[in-house]
Amino acid sequence: MKNLSYQELYSAQANQLTLGIALELHYQFNPQFTRWYMYKSAEAKDLVKAHDISHLIFGCDTGLLGEMQVQIWSKFAITPMSLRDKIRYARDKESRVLLKNPIGFPKMVVFFFRNFGEVKRIKLRCLGMSKKWTYLEGADYFSVTLGEIRSGFGIVL
Repeated sequence: MKNLSYQELYSAQANQLTLGIALELHYQFNPQFTRWYMYKSAEAKDLVKAHDISHLIFGCDTGLLGEMQVQIWSKFAITPMSLRDKIRYARDKESRVLLKNPIGFPKMVVFFFRNFGEVKRIKLRCLGMSKKWTYLEGADYFSVTLGEIRSGFGIVL
């Protein structure tokens, strides 16, 4: 396996890695993050795993801009969750903690408006996808390379 840098992991240069290996590297580069399987509730495990996988398949690093980009990709490129699932995750105490804004609402609004061009850029890329990603099924692709996943869904970084 080629040694990749942090930035390369969230780029097309990681296309040869399987999703499982890429996810392991994601945690090695981000030791401050709790690995998905270390959460107690099934709901929190599902959400963290799906979110971290989204960083990899959509090529978004873990900085503040990367987090914003993942949210935009999630809005336009992922099959929406059912209302039942949304309620189930919202009711889970461990999952609710994960949804908190780390920098505060006023700073987040300013950051969003400064980077508003990302919405149009990513939305256009989402329109070019051949099919939408299913958020909670990422583990089904652990043995598939990022390049094959991106190609199969029409994801262009």
